[in-house]
Amino acid sequence: MNTKKYIIRAFIAIGAVLILLVLCSVILWIISETTSSAPEFDYYFYEPNYELDVSDFPEYLQKNRNIKYTDETLQQIEINSENYENRGETGRFFYKYFKAIEEGDHETFNSLHEKKLLRKRGKKKEFTKQMIYDIELSFMSETKIDDETEAVQYSLKYCIYRNDGTFRDDMGSDMSRKQYITVYYNLKTDDAKIHNIQTEYTVNK
Repeated sequence: MNTKKYIIRAFIAIGAVLILLVLCSVILWIISETTSSAPEFDYYFYEPNYELDVSDFPEYLQKNRNIKYTDETLQQIEINSENYENRGETGRFFYKYFKAIEEGDHETFNSLHEKKLLRKRGKKKEFTKQMIYDIELSFMSETKIDDETEAVQYSLKYCIYRNDGTFRDDMGSDMSRKQYITVYYNLKTDDAKIHNIQTEYTVNK
């Protein structure tokens, strides 16, 4: 009688272990599908050209290089060199952000990030002029940190024509990866800095 009980208990224990292993496998699969930490990639990158002249690429100039911004009212507006001053704090900040990327200005680009974030992620080293297009920026949420600071979270994605990997080596040419960017706006000084940035990595995309 006791032997039967031990056998039943053994089968129950084995079954519980198998269920646990299956659950662990499912969790690991989900984590491997989407993660905020950058995996290794193997993309083809064009040869870096630090003397790049975008006028040499008329096919790129025909692409939409404006920022398509979906605001908190779900209205989509365009931000460009002619109207960014009138597009509020978001327009001014992200026009400057992408202008630095397009001009290969790593110093200005770094200056748009909080110092503690740069210490954590490292400063962006010298990169070439980037041929950015199809920029999609969307408002996600807004939080008041204190009387002087407002945090706004955005989702962002864009493509790089003839990507050479000096600015983004986590995606190939003409593809995009969604990023989540939190910007801290100083309500008194109009200063703005990126507080946090996360990139969405999904396999097979």
